[in-house]
Amino acid sequence: MNKWLYHNGFSYKKPTSVPHKFNAEQQRAFMEACGKLKQEAGDHEPILFIDGIHPTQGTKLAYGWMRKGQKTAVKTTGSRTRLNLMGALNLADISKTGVREYDRIDSYHIAEFFIALRRVPDSDKKYRGIRLSSCKFSTHC
Repeated sequence: MNKWLYHNGFSYKKPTSVPHKFNAEQQRAFMEACGKLKQEAGDHEPILFIDGIHPTQGTKLAYGWMRKGQKTAVKTTGSRTRLNLMGALNLADISKTGVREYDRIDSYHIAEFFIALRRVPDSDKKYRGIRLSSCKFSTHC
């Protein structure tokens, strides 16, 4: 079967992944909106891309080659398995990227994160305004 596939133009390789909700038209519209936003914001209002993530720290077991008749044990983590992080990426100055950990991500903690973002890094000043782009925060608010 392998020879037949090879001789008929197939090759064994990993497929390229594409996000399951990818929409080229929406991406083009987003890029146009970002261009307008950059012009409107000027130098006094940073544009931040924010998101909340929930990575897990648990050991994930997968298949692998092992000797027949023997059980192979893998030590797993027994403590905390999930983090709740909020992050804001400033494309104009990536060194000013902000990340905070919370016990959960809800409307209260999102508001708390926004208040922290208003402070200008390494200064007592506050930004006059901040332009935000977020992903699905309506699920938390």
